[in-house]
Amino acid sequence: MSVNDQEMQRQIVDIIRRFRALPREIARRRMRQAIRKATKPFEPALRANTPHFTGNLQRSLTTKIKIYNHATSGAAVAVIGYVRGTLRKRRGQFVTSGSGSHAIIVERGTAQRTIRSTGAACGAMPPRRMLDRTLGAMQGAILSAIKTEMAAALERTTRELAS
Repeated sequence: MSVNDQEMQRQIVDIIRRFRALPREIARRRMRQAIRKATKPFEPALRANTPHFTGNLQRSLTTKIKIYNHATSGAAVAVIGYVRGTLRKRRGQFVTSGSGSHAIIVERGTAQRTIRSTGAACGAMPPRRMLDRTLGAMQGAILSAIKTEMAAALERTTRELAS
């Protein structure tokens, strides 16, 4: 992480502190909206970097915005990644949704494998590093967008509360 990114993080933390002075529900709602809007370009970029063999990983890609306790930190995070498959019942049949349980194997790869009984090599899966490559390419842009969106949301909210 560059010095510029660290300075931007400090500025974002300052904006979060200013959000804490606002009423709790309003601050949480506006922070969630700002984070979602700022991280929106990351998901299509990650989807483009995700290998497309069956399409399961691309379909399991999702974004979740989490706002932590307002009283302690008030921090907001965006979790963007692959959802493991969940089994649920639809129209009397069990179906899976978001079958991305193998994402870590695709991301990090596997070691050389052998068959125990014969000792023959089965091969290894090379790491694809979809998350690492996408985050490395977009980290500065995401931080800048988060700072811009959160500052705009803070300004809008304080104007609305003042009137």
